Amino acid sequence: MAILIYSTNSHRKIAHLSHCKILKRIPKTSRRTFTSLEEAQAHGYRLCRCCPAIAVKYRKERRQVDQYCRDNGFILKLLDYSIHIISKHDCWRLIVNGGNKSLFLYHKNTDKSRGGSRSDLVPGFHSQKFRTDTILGYLRYISSHDAYREEHPCTEQPPAPMDRTIRVPDWVKDKYGGEYLSLIMPKRRPARGTRRYRKEQAKKKRQKRHAAIIRVNALLDELAAIRL
Repeated sequence: MAILIYSTNSHRKIAHLSHCKILKRIPKTSRRTFTSLEEAQAHGYRLCRCCPAIAVKYRKERRQVDQYCRDNGFILKLLDYSIHIISKHDCWRLIVNGGNKSLFLYHKNTDKSRGGSRSDLVPGFHSQKFRTDTILGYLRYISSHDAYREEHPCTEQPPAPMDRTIRVPDWVKDKYGGEYLSLIMPKRRPARGTRRYRKEQAKKKRQKRHAAIIRVNALLDELAAIRL
């Protein structure tokens, strides 16, 4: 459990981790502690932006990272223990974890069937397999992900088709022959211009529109969280 230290003489309401260099400026007689970030936030305090390991990595690359975000239209915000990123199509989290302080990228869930994240580290997000040691490297990966989305619009996956094979006794196969074979033939795609074809096309359009709405709502939620 992280211990947060704050000064009773400061009106900025900023709490620091024990390794923060700014603590040298705070007299020991005016230092008080919180047992968790949640307790600090409940008293109106926020975490010092220089404390988390992710902030240390961000300061080392800040000039390059900020320039890349401006060039590619990314919104980047350092909040608490993670970096929040909004790209053209998705929301992301970048955190530091592990003894070697490695960077990990998480992508916001837009599919309701996915549920929560496999890890409690970033609820509502799922981890990406891509690995690199720099924030700029992850931003380039996000750009490639957006480029792929441009070429392959994301739609909800339709349910897997049911097995149309009809299991019948052998005597049915011997008696009906060709008629039996017609029973296990897969269903053909509807011809263009038919009523069934137009119905399936309308269904696909609804799926694409619904997926786009989910993605836009996720981006708006993320942007609102950053502005708070």
